[in-house]
Amino acid sequence: MKEILDRFQNLGRYKDLAPHKPLLVLAVLDWIEELKLQRNEIPIDAGLYDLFDAYWDKLYDPKKTKKINYPIRYLQSDGLGWKVLVNGRLLTEEKSKGYLRKNQSVASFDKAVWAFLQYFSQRQVV
Repeated sequence: MKEILDRFQNLGRYKDLAPHKPLLVLAVLDWIEELKLQRNEIPIDAGLYDLFDAYWDKLYDPKKTKKINYPIRYLQSDGLGWKVLVNGRLLTEEKSKGYLRKNQSVASFDKAVWAFLQYFSQRQVV
């Protein structure tokens, strides 16, 4: 459990300032709960975007531009085993929200992280 928590706590942040990845993770955890997901297939859609925007406005700065497409792409390099598939293909470059939404985008975590996230109490710790 500690190793997985360490992965979440050590998310890279652009110039140690940008809150994009932590806010995306918060939105994803709530999205998992809201949808009661049983499979490691997290839809990248308007519901996730709305959660990200709400966290952005509440915890960061509503006047700054919200760019969920940055962390969706770059979270793949942070040790969580985060993968995004667009029309069944691995996302390898940054794409717009509209592109991700209309092209059946789904994300997943590696098996160990997904198993950890199956328990509400453990999601709360993150």
